[in-house]
Amino acid sequence: MTNNKSTQSNTPSKFFKLPYNMDGKSCTTLFNHRYFNFPIKEYNGLGRNKKHCLGSYTLFVAKDVKEKYAEDGFISEILNMIDKDKVQIRIFTSPYKRGGKKGEVVRCAIDYIFLQQIKKLFVSTLAYLYAKKDVPEMESMEFTFDYSDLEARTVSLSSLNLYTPLDNPFFEYARNYASFLSFEDISSGKLKIQDDSERNNFYKPEVLSTWKTADNIDKEDSVILEVPGIYMLYNSNNNNFYIGKSKNLLQRIKKHYDDENDPSYGFTHYRYSIIQSEYFDVLDLIENAAIHDVAWILNMPESKRYKKALSTFADINNCIMTNKIERQTKK
Repeated sequence: MTNNKSTQSNTPSKFFKLPYNMDGKSCTTLFNHRYFNFPIKEYNGLGRNKKHCLGSYTLFVAKDVKEKYAEDGFISEILNMIDKDKVQIRIFTSPYKRGGKKGEVVRCAIDYIFLQQIKKLFVSTLAYLYAKKDVPEMESMEFTFDYSDLEARTVSLSSLNLYTPLDNPFFEYARNYASFLSFEDISSGKLKIQDDSERNNFYKPEVLSTWKTADNIDKEDSVILEVPGIYMLYNSNNNNFYIGKSKNLLQRIKKHYDDENDPSYGFTHYRYSIIQSEYFDVLDLIENAAIHDVAWILNMPESKRYKKALSTFADINNCIMTNKIERQTKK
């Protein structure tokens, strides 16, 4: 379980600490959903300051944490990348209804980019967890949120405890591949999962967007800000279609829309698919697969490989896909 404590409302400094222990339940919740709950009692304990602590914070790594792992080149590199990325952690409230009672839950949302980095840091917990063994040493991190400046809120990774059995060759293997392998891969020591039911889709099913009109772009800030994925653009004025990838979907989509020199400038519709974090490193391959598939359907005039697209000899407007399931398996 997570162990969270915060500064009480009578403390003059406008900051609070939020420890997070990487035990089984909290670990899987964080990496599967990128959210963790802020205990409501602790939130209410902030008193009149609680509403002021809501919002986005820019993350940096505390000096003490960097000094603690200065001798470990692998960990130091990750900590420096976290600082360089200037990732955001957002605290927000959501209404909920349970058993006829209404209330609110307070959550922290972590950037996918940050999750990719901390998966490498907490690879021991991931490996032991999916091997169904107790990790020899509880791994944890602590955030210190500072909201004294409402315009420049910051949160520091103020404490970090890692189990690093350097004499274990499996540990070296696991952490080198942690950025793009799934949890099951790490625990099994294999690059390929034999049990099809354990494999993830490239795309996150809950964040496959619908087709949206371009006037919705400014409403996407809280949905796809700084997350990687595949996107599609369509311009109904000239019937042009485009597929792309980006580690920052919102930034890239807006760039297409605003740049007069861009072939997709002024597109009328767009959609996107956020990619599972373990597949960030093969984002270009997923993009290539999407372009390959669509190129056999839509005409791609300058392509030397994809000739005679379906649209050149068939009425694709009235074509219906007869598959009854969305995802195929080995069986």
